[in-house]
Amino acid sequence: MVARYRSAEEMLPFLERVTDTMSDAVLVINTAGTVVSVNQAAINLLDIADKAAALRPLDQYEQLIAGWRVGQKDFAPTELRRILKGEVIPRKRATITTAKGREYVVELAAMPIRDPRGKVVLGMMIATDITARHRVHNYWKAVTAAAQGISSQLDLDHVLESVLNQISEALGGAALAAVWLLDETGQQLRLAAQRGLSATSLDRLQTLSLDCKSAICESVRTRKPLYSEEVETGSPTSEIDRVVIESEGIASWLVAPLLSDERLMGTMLYASRAPRRFYEEDLQATAVISRLFAVDIDHAALYGQSELARQQAETARAANEQLAVVADRERERAEQASRQLSAVLENLAEGVMVADPTGRLLLVNRVARELLDLPDKQDSLNVDETLPSEVRRPDGSPLPPDEWPISRTLRGDKVVEQEVLVTAANGAERHLLFSGSSIVGRGGGIALGIIVCRDVTRLRLLEQTRDDYVRAVSHDLRNPLTAIAGHAQLLHRVLEKAGLKGGMAGKAIETIAINSQRMSSMITDLAESAQLEAGQIRLEPMPVDLPSFVNQLKDRLAGAAEARRICVELPEELPLVLADTDKLERILTNLLTNALKYSEPDSPVTVAMTLRGAEVVTAITDRGQGMSPEEVSKLFQRYYRTPTAIQRKGGLGLGLHITKGLVEAHGGRIWVESKQGEGSTFSFTLPVAPE
Repeated sequence: MVARYRSAEEMLPFLERVTDTMSDAVLVINTAGTVVSVNQAAINLLDIADKAAALRPLDQYEQLIAGWRVGQKDFAPTELRRILKGEVIPRKRATITTAKGREYVVELAAMPIRDPRGKVVLGMMIATDITARHRVHNYWKAVTAAAQGISSQLDLDHVLESVLNQISEALGGAALAAVWLLDETGQQLRLAAQRGLSATSLDRLQTLSLDCKSAICESVRTRKPLYSEEVETGSPTSEIDRVVIESEGIASWLVAPLLSDERLMGTMLYASRAPRRFYEEDLQATAVISRLFAVDIDHAALYGQSELARQQAETARAANEQLAVVADRERERAEQASRQLSAVLENLAEGVMVADPTGRLLLVNRVARELLDLPDKQDSLNVDETLPSEVRRPDGSPLPPDEWPISRTLRGDKVVEQEVLVTAANGAERHLLFSGSSIVGRGGGIALGIIVCRDVTRLRLLEQTRDDYVRAVSHDLRNPLTAIAGHAQLLHRVLEKAGLKGGMAGKAIETIAINSQRMSSMITDLAESAQLEAGQIRLEPMPVDLPSFVNQLKDRLAGAAEARRICVELPEELPLVLADTDKLERILTNLLTNALKYSEPDSPVTVAMTLRGAEVVTAITDRGQGMSPEEVSKLFQRYYRTPTAIQRKGGLGLGLHITKGLVEAHGGRIWVESKQGEGSTFSFTLPVAPE
C-alpha cells in the first residue's frame, strides 16, 4: 500500500493514519535524521506531555531518553540512522529509561521505507511494551530461584547475597536492597546484608529497636508489607526514614516481613531512586517471595547451627556425647526446612497449578484441588482433566476448552483476572478468578505454565446483594420522599397565602423541604455509585463545545451571585470534546458546587481549559482552605469526607468518587493539587472528538 506513494510527503499522512490505530509505539524518521511522526503509544512510552515534544532530531533524543540498553550494551538513539542507509534492525529486546526516570522493557525493530524506485525516503521504528510481562516473568524466576536455594544453598552469607539478587531482579530498576534479621532476644533488628546503602545510612540502620517508628520495624510488628509509591506525596513519620530517604534520593520503597512457617525471621527492604508503581500482583508476589526467602534463610541458619554442633560433637564426643544429640536434632530441623516450600504453596489461600509444556501438571495445591474437585493424587493428571464438566463465562456463555486459563498460559498468553463460572458435581456454582503466565526457557520456548485462582463467589453474592439493596432503597425511598416534598410545597403555598410564611411553621416547612432534597441527593449518589461499581454506566458520547457548555451550566447551577463568582477562561481555539452531556453536567456540577461550597462567599472560582495532545484538560480552582497531603490521597475514595465536610454535615462522601468514575468512563483522568491555606485545583481530561 505504501509503495504507491512516490514521496515521503505523500507517504507520511497515510503512515500516521495507520500508526494512530496501533497499540505499539511508532516513530517515523525522515532522511535528515529527524522524527517527523509519532503515535499516542510512543508519547506514552517516552513519558512526555504531547506529540510536539517528540518531533525533534535524533541527536536531541538524549533529552527524552536517559538510558537505552539492548542486552548489556548501550544503544544511542542516533543508531536509528542506520535504517536510513537501508539497514534493517531485527526485532530485539531493550530497556528504555525516560528522562522522568520511568523504566520500560520493550521489543523493538526498525526498518527503512522505500519509494517505488527503491530509494529510502523514511525510516520507521516499532516498539512493543512488554514491561508487565517481563515483570511477571522475573517474579516467577525469583520464586523458582528462592525455592532452589532452600535445597542447594547452605551458607548464610551466600543465601543473603542471593536474597538481594532476587529481590532486585524481581522488582527491577536502579534500587537499594537490604535484609535485617531478628537477634536472639527478638527485640532488635540487625542489618545482615545490604546493597547500595551509603556509609551514613549504614550507621543509622545497622541496629534498629523493634519499637522504633521506622517503617522497617513497623512491617515486623504488623507482619504485613508496607510501601510508598511516591515519597514526595507524604512525608515519613519517622526521623530515621526521612533522613535515609533524603540522603539516598529514594522515590519509592517497599518493606516485607520474613516469615518461616509463621516464625518471624526479620524483614527485607527494596527502595528505588525512580518513582514506580506497586500493583496488586507486586504485593502478592512479594509476599510469596519473602516467605520463600525466610525459609531459605531459616534453612541456612539451621544448617549452620547443625554443622557447628556436629563439629563440636566430633571434637568432644568422648567428653560430652550430649552435643551429638543436639547436632542430630538441629540437622533434622534443617531437613524439615527444605520441605517448607511445598508446605507454603500447599497452605496458600489461593489455588496454584503448575504445568509443563506437554500439559502434565507438576503441582496442584490443596485449594486448587478443592475449587476444581480434583483428586488428591495428581501423578497422572493433565491440564485437560482439570477442566470441569460445566464451565461458563460470567455472561453465561460456554467457555471453550482452549480458553481454560492454564491452557492459555501454555500458549504463552498472560492471564489477568479471568473470571469463570464452574459447576461442581453436587450442582454448586462457583465464581473463580484466574491470573497467571508462562515461564520462557533458555531456548525461547515455554518451560512452565503457572496459574493462580481464588474463589470470589461470596464476593459476587455480596455485590449482588449490595446492588439489590441499593436498588430497593433508591426505589422504596423515592416515592415517600416525593410525597413529602410535594406536601411541603403545598403547605408552603398555604402558609404564604395566609401570611404565615415567616413564622415558626414556615421555617419548619422550609427545613422539611431542604432535608428532603438532601435525602434525594444521597439516594441518587448511592444509586450512581452502585452502577459505577457494577460497570452499568452507559455513555452516549457526542461532540461537545466545552466552553459554551460550561458557560450555560454556570448560569443554571446557582443564583446570580454565585454564578458571578465563576470565571471561565476561554482559550482562543479549542476542539470539540467527546462526552455524554448528562454525565458531563454531573461531573462539572459536582466540582463547581464543591468549589463554591468550600471557599469564601466572595472569592472567585476559576475554570480554565487547555489542549494537551489528544485530550482537553479542564482545571477548576478555588481559593478555599486547601487540604493536607493525607486528605488529598484519600479524596476520591468511596465514603471519604474531609474534616471540613464532616463539620458541614453534608453528603455521604460519594460525590468525588462518582465524579472520578464518570471521568474514567469517558477514558479520562482526574487529579487534585492542593495546599493548605491556598485553595485547591481539580483537573480532569476528556478526549478530543474525531473530526
